Amino acid sequence: MTRRVLELQEYAARHWPRSELREEVGATIWRHFGKQVDVEFPSPRTGDVWKLTSKGWVGFIPLNDDLGLALRPKVPVRNLFRMLEVAYGLDTLRTFDTLYECDQIDDLYERVVLLLARLVLVRARRGLHRAYLNHHDRLPYLRGRLDVGRLLRAPWRAQLPCHFDEHTADVAENQLLLWALHVARRSGICSEATLAVVRRAHRLLRARVDLHPCDASEYLTRNYDRLTEDYRPLHALGWFVVEHAGPAHQCGDREMVPFLLDMNRLFERFVASWLRRHLPEGHHIRAQQRLQFGENGDVRFIVDLVLTDRLGAPRAVMDTKYKRSTSPRSADVAQVVAYSQALGVREAMLIYPTTAADWDGWVGDTHVRALGFDLGGDLGEAGAGVMKWLIGLGEA
Repeated sequence: MTRRVLELQEYAARHWPRSELREEVGATIWRHFGKQVDVEFPSPRTGDVWKLTSKGWVGFIPLNDDLGLALRPKVPVRNLFRMLEVAYGLDTLRTFDTLYECDQIDDLYERVVLLLARLVLVRARRGLHRAYLNHHDRLPYLRGRLDVGRLLRAPWRAQLPCHFDEHTADVAENQLLLWALHVARRSGICSEATLAVVRRAHRLLRARVDLHPCDASEYLTRNYDRLTEDYRPLHALGWFVVEHAGPAHQCGDREMVPFLLDMNRLFERFVASWLRRHLPEGHHIRAQQRLQFGENGDVRFIVDLVLTDRLGAPRAVMDTKYKRSTSPRSADVAQVVAYSQALGVREAMLIYPTTAADWDGWVGDTHVRALGFDLGGDLGEAGAGVMKWLIGLGEA
């Protein structure tokens, strides 16, 4: 049976008749995915229709076997992958090159999962990476080195305490892959054809590797050598699956794990990484600088980006705003002015994901500039105006 899909565009509200969604399905969205989707139930206020609004997330939420909710990006999917590559330093791997032709966000996730499963099968045919790991256990026979101390403390026990090395595939490189396949298998997003390949890869690994929950950060912090270098793109794909796994929810007697990507967070990381790569020598960017005020430090600021000079002194503050604004909001301006005052600088910038945001003004002695980093076209060209302004500040 083909799953019916309801589509939402970022920050755009859509209405559906009361009959389009069952009450319990609407409650599932509201209860489990209220952070991603604003839900208004049918009432006199809404004209007795459902009103759903995407809140800056993209992805796919399988609500049950018959119905899914697709959160479509305004950004072209090709640029979405490019942003991910730059934000997380994956572009040198060329991992996502074969996926650029995707034009739907749910198709994108399934292709990543299928590529991961196929590459795991290829690696398994060549032989999984193995390493010697030290173990100590009581055995009915001597293996490795006898632990004399433990033996003397309990001489009545028939089994021998041994220290031994085991050549095993149950190592971190393979555990990371198994966990990513486990998450993908539970997603409820992939077709049966893709799940068949995922299950084969999962069974093959599970026969040799124990299942351990893995944090997404573990996939991008591995050290590789000549024996494990080909695991790097596999771990990048596994990171994509695990990093963007949303909160699980029950559908009948099984659990589903949606695919959800926070565009606010991605835009912030992308801008920071892009600027670091393109700033000339002597210019630096600090991200997520924390500031505290008051006797108990109970007033806190987290500044998205700070431009510093060669000696590390701050020159300007920047705040990324993933909003489709034609001009900055008063609250946004007040926020960067507060940041600039806290750091003792006179230059502040608001960066929006659109070409339309262009504003220049003074608030007291703080010069505020709103610029667009348009994500709809060529990302290199989009960043040129931002970079020109920053270089001018750094050289002033």
